[in-house]
Amino acid sequence: MRCLRFGLPRRRALRAIAQAGLRVPEDIAVIGFDGTELAEVVSPQLTTVEQPSRAIGRTAVSLLMKRIDDPDAAVERVMMDWRVIDRASV
Repeated sequence: MRCLRFGLPRRRALRAIAQAGLRVPEDIAVIGFDGTELAEVVSPQLTTVEQPSRAIGRTAVSLLMKRIDDPDAAVERVMMDWRVIDRASV
């Protein structure tokens, strides 16, 4: 299985797979990352992993501000939920 992050590499990957005479998902599975709208407009529609990008950004800024205020503060580990958006590519 191959996981690709941005729309353009996904399109290139799908084109290369087709040029190799392979079919998605019959011969090979392709999963995108970030659940973008582009995943819905390619054929076949791509299964994607969606992450909470805005929440990640807000949390990163908050942690950075805390670190600036207190450089000796303990390191925080933050876990966030993600989900698989199942479409036609697996």
